[in-house]
Amino acid sequence: IVKGDIFISDRKYILLPDREFRKFIFKWHASHADPENRPEVFDCDDWALLAKADIIRGQNKVGCKAPVAFGRAAVETIEGRNHMLNILMTAEGGILLYEPQTNKFSGLDSVRRVFRVEF
Repeated sequence: IVKGDIFISDRKYILLPDREFRKFIFKWHASHADPENRPEVFDCDDWALLAKADIIRGQNKVGCKAPVAFGRAAVETIEGRNHMLNILMTAEGGILLYEPQTNKFSGLDSVRRVFRVEF
């Protein structure tokens, strides 16, 4: 990831422990069961946007002072396809990718390249 490829929209972020965030996101995904993936209409970029928006909306409802360091990442997959995922910075100093369509976490080594990150 090159510095110019990271868009940071807030001054401060909350770093959650990996385990705590996974529990939280698994609950979120369960509430969005039966995904209706439709190419070009509701696909990877839409899922990543929905996950980011819902997480921030939930934080706002409980009065958090800053958002979780959870954003969207445009990547090139190992197979060479463009794809959109979510990205998370953890309290342990890790960076995780989250696939909201399949509810799976992975590391940066699971993609060929990260084009852009938006927090």
